[in-house]
Amino acid sequence: MEIPSEEIDELAERIISKYSTQYPIDPYEIAEKLGIEVIEGKFGKYFRGLIKYLNCRFYILLNFDLLKKAHYALARYTCSHELGHFFLKKHRNRLKLGQSIAFSGSSLKSFEKKILESEAQQFAASLLMPKNHFKTSYIEFGKQGFEAIFALKSYYNVSVTTALIRFVRLDLEPTVSITWTEQGILNKGVSNSFASIIGNNGLSIKLNLQRPLLEEKIKVDKLTKIEYHQSITPLSSWSYNLPKEFANEFFVIEETMYTKYYNITLLRIIT
Repeated sequence: MEIPSEEIDELAERIISKYSTQYPIDPYEIAEKLGIEVIEGKFGKYFRGLIKYLNCRFYILLNFDLLKKAHYALARYTCSHELGHFFLKKHRNRLKLGQSIAFSGSSLKSFEKKILESEAQQFAASLLMPKNHFKTSYIEFGKQGFEAIFALKSYYNVSVTTALIRFVRLDLEPTVSITWTEQGILNKGVSNSFASIIGNNGLSIKLNLQRPLLEEKIKVDKLTKIEYHQSITPLSSWSYNLPKEFANEFFVIEETMYTKYYNITLLRIIT
């Protein structure tokens, strides 16, 4: 059974109050206080991060064939992910039995392994972006959509994708996040308030490269200098399971950031 996200949020809050001294949260500081040695090396392409239990000690290996400098967003997230395997009791017990839990980013995992990785990913998000602190920061920044996400990304020293997922899951605005390439949809998230507005009917996403884009403009975030596209489109442009007449009643602000490997879109419903 998967550990509820609320439980993981509460655990992360207790760990921060005991081991952390600053924002953004420093996972390396926490590891040092616990006596966990973080080893940065080049280990090929088999894993991004790995936690091992050897001779009654825990070690975290960060693979700099796949990561950048230690304090770059992905390395910080990976270190926090591996700390999740330490702090979550059932994970720690497996490690003490000599079982390996490696963070590879691959989707080719057993069902049990997927649960463990999902819990560690939730822990990393909860540690780096504590629930209550994250919500308070959002209010204090006074921004919406991508502008809010970029501000949160910068403050917590995480990637845009990591901040975006946390933003949607904590339901800070009625939003949908979509990760995609021209070949199809990679992932999506729907906030509870967005689902409620459309009647909790569920939302299946389609990729329509010919969708109508009204008032399209290219914007550059003042804080991060990240370029993104903003436009307005009917919800029916993205939905394929909602009746078209119903979906056409809703218009969304579409914000898209194009990257080398995939594109990230945020839909904000206009109420």
